[in-house]
Amino acid sequence: MIPGVVIRAETPKDHRAITEVTVAAFKTLEVSRHTEQFIIDALRADKALALSLVAETGGRVIGHIAFSPVTLSGGTPSWYGLGPVSVLPEHQRRGIGAALIHEGLARLKAMKARGCCLVGHPGYYAKFGFKNPTGLSLPGVPPEVFFALSFDGRVPQGTVAFHKGFTAEGPRESRSPAKSGNSWRKPALFLAAAALALAMVARGWLALPHRQGPARRVSDAFVQLCQDRDYKNAHALTVKTGYVGGSLEDFVLKVQKENFDPSPIFQSTHPPQTNGNRLRRWLTGQDVNMARLTIEYTGGCLLGIHLLRTEEDRWAVYKFGCHAG
Repeated sequence: MIPGVVIRAETPKDHRAITEVTVAAFKTLEVSRHTEQFIIDALRADKALALSLVAETGGRVIGHIAFSPVTLSGGTPSWYGLGPVSVLPEHQRRGIGAALIHEGLARLKAMKARGCCLVGHPGYYAKFGFKNPTGLSLPGVPPEVFFALSFDGRVPQGTVAFHKGFTAEGPRESRSPAKSGNSWRKPALFLAAAALALAMVARGWLALPHRQGPARRVSDAFVQLCQDRDYKNAHALTVKTGYVGGSLEDFVLKVQKENFDPSPIFQSTHPPQTNGNRLRRWLTGQDVNMARLTIEYTGGCLLGIHLLRTEEDRWAVYKFGCHAG
């Protein structure tokens, strides 16, 4: 509990204040389309605002959180989506957003909900029990920012769809029917913005380098196999081009010309890519992941392992060699 702050269910008298809080909270957020207040109105009008809570102090609404039902491709009922959550800028950094989330989750459980999902900041939502789910996804959303929290210990498999109200782009009476094409991106785009509304938390994450896990694992394995002289398996991790040697015999000759000893030590990945860059690429409809990467190691030389993503969406080595740096 936060002294002087009461969290309660919304009433019709709160609707205007909720709109004002939402507009203020998202006003300076660059990734927002500034339609969050319309989304809340649309959910409410469609009776899809399953849970709507406000934080109040001194008779003034200073925060709000909404939960709405989601549809799972496998048919599992009673799952909900979290968002938006908003706190007036002058009342942020006081734990009000966290208090709204805790109370909302507790009330969902009391409603016999089976779980909740969201798009959000990886370093923030873990403390509420949310995890990146295996086998459950939100189409078009990078898996590292999609989270689920099961209340019964079972995470459904398949895909998630949020309510059509998330496509709202203006006042309900002036909205035109949703267009096809990238319509799936609109609810997901909003959820990403809503999840980052707590900007004082999100900004730090946005600036962090993204960990290229799969590419790094392929690169490390390739280097280790070359060191172990397991040329056949190392060759299997490559794109068969002149850069690496089209045949196994050519590949072995090229490896032997390079310096894989002493043990290379990871140094860096190029070009660098931050979490913020990935989010901006996604929001503009571009591929989130880089198509090519270079991973460098220090040791007997500055060893560069150049990788590309194949049509099968896996990383493969297409070039390698020592260079001066």
